[in-house]
Amino acid sequence: MQEDYKVLVTVGTTSFDGLISYLDIQSLNGFLLTMQIGPGHYLPKNHKYFRFDYSLPDHYSEYDVIITHAGAGTVFSCLERGLKLIVVPNLERLDPHQLELSNYLEKKNYALVAKELTQVQKLLEIVHDFQPTTYKSKKFFKVSEIRSFLINALEAGF
Repeated sequence: MQEDYKVLVTVGTTSFDGLISYLDIQSLNGFLLTMQIGPGHYLPKNHKYFRFDYSLPDHYSEYDVIITHAGAGTVFSCLERGLKLIVVPNLERLDPHQLELSNYLEKKNYALVAKELTQVQKLLEIVHDFQPTTYKSKKFFKVSEIRSFLINALEAGF
């Protein structure tokens, strides 16, 4: 394993205190964690942290790996940049959509997935050698049709 592997932990705009507090108390030798904690209540004691940074995607490439909740915006932004991800679905949320996205990412080999917090440390140990499948975004092909429909509807007074 590479010494001083730079890791960004990001939870987006919702809190995920379970992930932040779990990683904060782990002994992670060789890993330098920076945590984006959103509106969470738990404040890390052992790692640098910040709540929000709207320019964060511009800084993703400064990290060797990103540990992220399974928020679609963060995940696909990272995949489009070809970054290594460890995805942890935020099961503290009421809806299961993060688990569904995590299953998709794991099945396609786009990211390592920890469905339990206790799996994150083991995934950090193997992430250096992980070779994800290259993600290719597909542009939505109906944009011009939807735009025309909306313009026509507005012009017709709807």
